[in-house]
Amino acid sequence: MLEKYMNKIEDKLNNTLVLEDKRKKIINCVALLEDERKLDIIHKFIARIL
Repeated sequence: MLEKYMNKIEDKLNNTLVLEDKRKKIINCVALLEDERKLDIIHKFIARIL
């Protein structure tokens, strides 16, 4: 009984870790997109000056 309960908790923890990992990957992707957008704005700005 206790072992079954412990296994359930372990599964929940593993799922939480997987979700946390996915969330971090999404945040990193968003950060990369933001950086690309900033670079794009900088390139347009430089192109306008030149």
